[in-house]
Amino acid sequence: MKDIRLIILFLFSTISCFPQKTILIDTAIIKNSTFKPLRDCQKFHNYRPEDPLCAELIRSYYFDDNLNISGVLYSHVGRDADTSLSIMSYDKKNNLINRTNHSKYMKRDTLVEMSKVLYLYNSKGLLEKQIGLSQVEKTQLYDTMFVIEKTFNSNGLLEKENTRNVEPNYFMTTGYKKYLYDDSDRIKEIQFIANCCRLVDDKSVDNYNVYYTYSGDSSYKETQVFNFVNKGNNQYGEWAYSKDKTGRITKIVESNVYPVEVLFVNGKYFPDPNSKTARFENKTIIYTYDKLGRIEKCTYNCNSDDRRDGCKTKYEYVEFFKYKDNKLYKLPTGEYTDDE
Repeated sequence: MKDIRLIILFLFSTISCFPQKTILIDTAIIKNSTFKPLRDCQKFHNYRPEDPLCAELIRSYYFDDNLNISGVLYSHVGRDADTSLSIMSYDKKNNLINRTNHSKYMKRDTLVEMSKVLYLYNSKGLLEKQIGLSQVEKTQLYDTMFVIEKTFNSNGLLEKENTRNVEPNYFMTTGYKKYLYDDSDRIKEIQFIANCCRLVDDKSVDNYNVYYTYSGDSSYKETQVFNFVNKGNNQYGEWAYSKDKTGRITKIVESNVYPVEVLFVNGKYFPDPNSKTARFENKTIIYTYDKLGRIEKCTYNCNSDDRRDGCKTKYEYVEFFKYKDNKLYKLPTGEYTDDE
């Protein structure tokens, strides 16, 4: 196994040699040889499925010759222009090693490098460390946003994950995850213990556990429970994943309840159904595929019941994908939902 410390030293020494000036990218980059004029895949969002003209482009994806994502151009709904760009690079084994993020700000017409994430692998090709770096505007140097270190068991399954050095106001919570598996090497539980980032003495308020139950060969249910300490102020989440015989996801049923007391009966956790102050939110996502087996459309059906004020809502929207040609483009799972 390579000495991870030497790799990190090399990466940081490389970063320290960057020119001491703002890195600007002209928006015309999408027209040159780095990114093809025709975008390989586009993601659209439509809050009015009955009117296709209301669809708005929210992302454009570019792929390299090995069908790895080489860039993502983000179009922010409600704004008049593309405002951010992520560029990815890979090693000879097609492992992602660098994601550099650029954004517009202060009404600039150029994209400015804001942050990057480095991905480090062990000798078995397993992702062992992620280092997030943000560029400081005044000095043009890099500060650490976060470090995620992972360890694996003898079967190559993720066993421990430690998130640390999280930059203040960043979306991550510093803490430690432990992954547990059943006899079939399917994940059965994730235990998260927070250890910083809150101005309170009791860090357990950020702790949570995730439990998995399976039905059939691939369909499963994921249950997430927060705050075991504060009984009446917990959050409960449940995601049921349905798949077809080939293992393709066909439906996700998501339920969230908060704030609520989480009950434990017959070895199972569930939210108090009699709570008069909780907000119940439910979402069903239906996945549709094209003839090549690529995800073509995600249909969202949502409803909520806020028992604090008696307000109930229900709505539907869709997200769909257009592909430039017949290549088997495949996006990371998180790109097919609106929650990433």
